[in-house]
Amino acid sequence: MTTYILGAGTSLHAGYPLAGQLGGALYDWISKKKPEHDLYRTRIEIIRDTYGNRADLERILTELDECPPNSPASKLNASERGYIRQALLISIPECFNELRQQPSPLYEQLVCKRIKEGDVIITFNYDLACERSLKNVGPWEMSNG
Repeated sequence: MTTYILGAGTSLHAGYPLAGQLGGALYDWISKKKPEHDLYRTRIEIIRDTYGNRADLERILTELDECPPNSPASKLNASERGYIRQALLISIPECFNELRQQPSPLYEQLVCKRIKEGDVIITFNYDLACERSLKNVGPWEMSNG
């Protein structure tokens, strides 16, 4: 038995942005995929205008919820904060669904050439690209992990 530990960042090779780059990647994606006056694109643009193009989404979500005094979120009214949060909660999965359609050569190579029955994979990634590759190639099932 071999144990593989995949650090946060391995998913970069599967086409996913690093967590700290997710804000910019989301903005880039929505700018290409949604029409100019799309409701969600408009709300993501408010984030960009308020926080900058490469903003930290974790910080933004925290500030939208907690609205600390003098934060960029405090300049928005409560309904704007709610609408922006909703836009993020819908847009992020849409973006990831599209990323999920792309092949993950690093994971597929790992699965095809390295992983054997009984091996263990520990991943610190927020995406499911490794699990998807394991399922697609065959050695892994959700029911028996």
